[in-house]
Formats: sequence, structure tokens, C-alpha cells
Amino acid sequence: MVRERLLDGTLLTVVDQLHKFEFGEHNILVYPDHDTLRELYARHCKKRLETDNEVVVLLPHYLTAPSVRYALQEFEIDVKRYEEDQSLIIMDAINTMFNPSTTDFLAYLRGLEARARAKKKNGLCVIADMGVFYHMRKIDDLVKYEASIPSKSELKSNLLCVYHKRDFDRLVKEQQETICKSHYREIQIRPERQM
Repeated sequence: MVRERLLDGTLLTVVDQLHKFEFGEHNILVYPDHDTLRELYARHCKKRLETDNEVVVLLPHYLTAPSVRYALQEFEIDVKRYEEDQSLIIMDAINTMFNPSTTDFLAYLRGLEARARAKKKNGLCVIADMGVFYHMRKIDDLVKYEASIPSKSELKSNLLCVYHKRDFDRLVKEQQETICKSHYREIQIRPERQM
């Protein structure tokens, strides 16, 4: 069966498709602006938490954790309840992905997945803002990090690496190609004004 590697669409189309992807996928999503990312967090989390019974881990960088919480609350997500029962984890990407290393971060995700299974959750959904690598000026590490994660695995988790279009476009062509090949699917949200 041939898989659709590239998905290009509106925010609502992309969010609808994200819920159809299988566990074990490591995908890349390029978004046009921070408002789109904020809405992506809210819409995707609502479905994963309330309908799919998953643990959701959000690792924002360009948006602050309080602003992400506020965006989720605007979509009538009971952030306090989900954070208290650890179904929702919101942590700044810079403190999570580099503390102390990316290898430790992957081990941390495996531990979260085991905890999700123990809590009778269906799986783990992780959305990581890769802008943190730009902030830390670690572009070579970004490419190595992305290449170190399998594009598809047997894990009961999904890893969605999100890139601001401006950041992604700053990469040289070879870096873009390496990063895209490291992911199972490539997803791009078109800005609303282009529709």
C-alpha cells in the first residue's frame, strides 16, 4: 500500500487528517504563523484528550505554556483537570528537549508511554515545537536529532514535530531533505489568505 507522504491543506483539513494517522508515526508539520499553531494545539488536543483517550504532551517554544493553556481553555478543554491527572503535560521545549540531551528526551517519552498504558490510555500524542533548535543555534543537532528517530515504529505514540515556515525555509535544501526523509509524513498548513 502506498502511503500519502505529503499533506497540504487548511488548518481544519490537516487537523481532521491528524486524527486518522496511526500510532508509531513520526511526522513533520510546517505551520505559517503562531495563531495557526495555537489553534492546532487546541483542536488537536481536544480530540486526543476527550475522544481518543490519550495522554497529550505539548512542548511549545514560540508560544508560552500559559498562552497554550489559555488557548486550550478557549476550546473548552478542562486544562486543570487534565494536568492534574497527567493526561495533559505542557512543558517548555527548551527545558525538556535539552535537559540534559535529546537521547534522554527519547527515554523520557518511552517512560510517558508506559505511564499512559498503566493509566489505561490508548496512547501518547506529542507535539514538539522544533523552533527551540533555532533558538539554541543547534541546527546541525536538529538534523541529527530528527534523523535519529525512526519515521515509523511499533510504539503506541505519535510524535509531531512542528516547524514555523520561516524557520524551515532558512534551512539549506539538503537539511530540509534530510529532515523530511526522517519523517513518515510531511504536512503543511496553508495560510488562510491563500485559499
